[in-house]
Amino acid sequence: KAVRHCLARHEGRGGWRFSPSAAHITAQGGAGNNWACGYWGLSSEAASDVVDSVRWELERCSYRTGILMSQSAAGGTGSGLGARICEEVTEAFPDVALMNALVAPYEVGEVVVKDYNACLSLSHLLVSSGGVVIMKNSDVNSIATSMLRIEQPSFTELNDVIAMHLAPSLLATSPSSPRSTSGVDGLLRHLCPHPGYKLLEARIAPQVPQRSVAFTSESWSALLKRLLQMQLSSSAVESRVNWQDRPGAPGTKAVATAVSVLGEGTPSALDSTEARAFQDSQLYCSWAPDPVLYQATNMSFNRYDKTAALLMNSQTIVPTVDAMSARARNMLASRAYLHQYCSFGLEEDDFVDALALLDQTALNYSGL
Repeated sequence: KAVRHCLARHEGRGGWRFSPSAAHITAQGGAGNNWACGYWGLSSEAASDVVDSVRWELERCSYRTGILMSQSAAGGTGSGLGARICEEVTEAFPDVALMNALVAPYEVGEVVVKDYNACLSLSHLLVSSGGVVIMKNSDVNSIATSMLRIEQPSFTELNDVIAMHLAPSLLATSPSSPRSTSGVDGLLRHLCPHPGYKLLEARIAPQVPQRSVAFTSESWSALLKRLLQMQLSSSAVESRVNWQDRPGAPGTKAVATAVSVLGEGTPSALDSTEARAFQDSQLYCSWAPDPVLYQATNMSFNRYDKTAALLMNSQTIVPTVDAMSARARNMLASRAYLHQYCSFGLEEDDFVDALALLDQTALNYSGL
């Protein structure tokens, strides 16, 4: 349904569009929010066809910078299928960088087994991909409603918010070496220099309603100051920034960051005092080799004259992972819904291994 909607949405439009020949649709159906069914059942039907489709696209590329996969963690593609497809693509193309964009579930609501699915998905993606960008559903919804003033955001509008956070880092390039550090492969080499630290987060400023863009004027100084403060926050919502936080505050150490500026006057933005503030050694762990990557493009983004974006590998994601693991562990202790997963070949030890990997990852970050 999602692929068909994308094709229909862009049909007849000029400029860039989806190619129907590149869209692979396997079936209309689902895994019933059962991660094991998606991983062991549906994936066997789709994996080889998807790998063939990816191979066909890669062979057409004169210069490939990597693959970006996106999926939910609570259900849908997060129900095993996305994790299995990622593993198959990684095995088929080991020399191609693979980044995942994973939408983490709300703390309450959604499907009852959301934390099972999220922990299983994330643990597998940490092994099979070079980096995982985690976007929290709660942040996405808050940005849409409180910042962009969308009263009842649709799925399309929520997806637009997610794309708004991911696109700037992929569109901008490093002025000094535009090909070696740009794209998925360049970002992963910089942001994830150690295999024990693969959790990424995205931040962006401004977060202004489209109807207000024509009446809004931003300076690079103000945008970069806000973005730096957002690096210290566990939330991607601009209004939730705590201006009392200072570099070196507990739980804010980072491995590396990529700062991207898009719009007019980008050379002066990168030469500013506010841009150099991202190099403060207190923001990063002691062993970070070269923690800040600066990227720029004169192309405006999302109708904003100026946009500042951040992709970061930081401790601020730890509370999200810990809370998700704790809820899944509580369910596992009572063996809730376990039989549904076991009926498709998953064992209790698989849950234990997944939680152990997430615990180790959180411990790695806590030790920065």
